[in-house]
Amino acid sequence: MDLNNLEENKNIIPRYTGKGLAIAALTLGIVGLVLTSCTGILPLILGIVGVVLGVASIVIAKKNNSPIGLGIAGTILSAMSLATGIFVTIFIKESFIDGIEQSMDEYKKFNDSMKTILDSLEKINSDTNFLPVNFDFDANLDSAINDMGEAPK
Repeated sequence: MDLNNLEENKNIIPRYTGKGLAIAALTLGIVGLVLTSCTGILPLILGIVGVVLGVASIVIAKKNNSPIGLGIAGTILSAMSLATGIFVTIFIKESFIDGIEQSMDEYKKFNDSMKTILDSLEKINSDTNFLPVNFDFDANLDSAINDMGEAPK
C-alpha cells in the first residue's frame, strides 16, 4: 500500500464527524434544563455553550456527510435551556423587585402610623401633662420599634 496515493488511503484516514461536539451539546442542554429550577444563570451559560457546540457539530457533520441528528438534538435542548434560563432569570428579577417594593410600601405605612401615634401622644401630653416633662418621644419610639422585632415568649 502506497501512503502517497491519497485515493487508496481515503478509507484508512479517520474522519472527524463532530459526534463528540454533538454529545457535549446534548449533555449541556440536558444539564441546563435540569438546573433551570435551581438558578437561571447557569442554564444561560450552559445553553450558550451547548448551542455553539451543537451548531459546530452540525456543520462538521454536513461537511463530512455524517449523520446530523445528534447535533440537532443537542442544539435544540441547549436552546431550550437558554430560553428557560432567560425566562427564569427575568421572573426571579421581577419577583425580587416586586418583593422589595412591597416591603418598602409596608414600611412607609408603618412609619406613617407610628408618626400619627406619636403626634397624638404629644397632643395628649400637651393638653393633660400626663407624661413627664423630659419624656423623649423619639427615643422611646425607637426603643419600642426595636422591641417589636423580638418574638414573644
